[in-house]
Amino acid sequence: MAMGGAGGVAVGVMLVLVTFSLGFVRAGEGGLVIELESQTLSLGSDAAKLEVVVKSAEGEVVPSATVSLISVHSVASGAPVSLGGNAGFVALGDGRFELGVQSGELSLGKYKLRVDAASDGRKGFLATVVCVAAKMAVSNANVVLFDSDGAVADSHQEVKFGETVTVSATHLQKLKVEFQLSTPSGVPFKPQQVILTLRHVESGAKQPYLVSPASEDLGYEHSLEFSKMVEKLNHRSGTYSVDLIVGDDVMENSFLWSLVSLELDLPEGPEGSTASVAPVSKFAPKLEIAHIFRQPEKRPPTYLSMAFLILTLLPLVGFFVGLQQLGVNLKNLPSGGLPLAACGGFHGGIAMILGLYFMFWLKLNLFTTLQILGFLGLFTLVPGFHILSYLADNSAKLKSA
Repeated sequence: MAMGGAGGVAVGVMLVLVTFSLGFVRAGEGGLVIELESQTLSLGSDAAKLEVVVKSAEGEVVPSATVSLISVHSVASGAPVSLGGNAGFVALGDGRFELGVQSGELSLGKYKLRVDAASDGRKGFLATVVCVAAKMAVSNANVVLFDSDGAVADSHQEVKFGETVTVSATHLQKLKVEFQLSTPSGVPFKPQQVILTLRHVESGAKQPYLVSPASEDLGYEHSLEFSKMVEKLNHRSGTYSVDLIVGDDVMENSFLWSLVSLELDLPEGPEGSTASVAPVSKFAPKLEIAHIFRQPEKRPPTYLSMAFLILTLLPLVGFFVGLQQLGVNLKNLPSGGLPLAACGGFHGGIAMILGLYFMFWLKLNLFTTLQILGFLGLFTLVPGFHILSYLADNSAKLKSA
């Protein structure tokens, strides 16, 4: 039972992950799966098509099913929207179903929708988000060249979308670009991004400018006053390209339009100043990091090293001197059995402690040395206790005798 429950949980988690990985484009219950052919509806034609494919859980198409659009809500406002006159989907064959959407039923934007399907007792549903987009029209595009006071128009050129006009100007003039954007139904459109860039053709240096609506009918215009841009342009005369960038997630034709080829004559900079040949990018490759390793420290003189070695050996010398003063000998060495083993373990432990003392000065650090010393101390303590007890008992027997 536990294994079955764990398997069911695992299968459920896998289904949830698959649903999220498909971005809610397909969902099903009871054996039917509904797939949306496209996440985008185009308003360019008289009637957009909302097409779905109905399949079984095994991936086989379902030729006959009842497919209905249950609900449509605007993502921006949450208001419900009626599509297709509440009519159902029409079967096209091979499991494909279609619902016609009239151009006046939807406006540009994103919509949440739910589609249900049923066939022979099996059911399924689809909950997803679709984007309604269209190709925008560019109209009334004009390029006007003024004097610095803005009173007299030196030239006025109307530009068709996709064309490029040539204009010559000096730093005493200013250039105005104006245009309008509209939907296929003629409604003024305000995109998310409208940028005008002034790009020096030879060096690639750019000056971007955000363009805002100039009037209530959402006509756009922007003026480039060259007298105030001389320093930003580094007194660089030559050919400039005035580019218009327009983009939005509901635009099917976001574009970059080279609107004007501008021959600009700017005054020379102050004497001694140099104009940069290419723009400096903050994302330019950084200088390679050169690693400088620490130089070895100077070693101490030989006599100082030898003096330190002698000082470290003094405790060892003192140990042997102390043994000699105590009159250490092998007269009471046990002849066999457990006392002999305890004697060997005790003296072996002392020898290992002395070896550890030597290794500490040679290569070990204090932390590691103390860890090993704790183990060797316990190892030496046990046989040492037994051998000293044995010697004490022998001494007591000799005194009593």
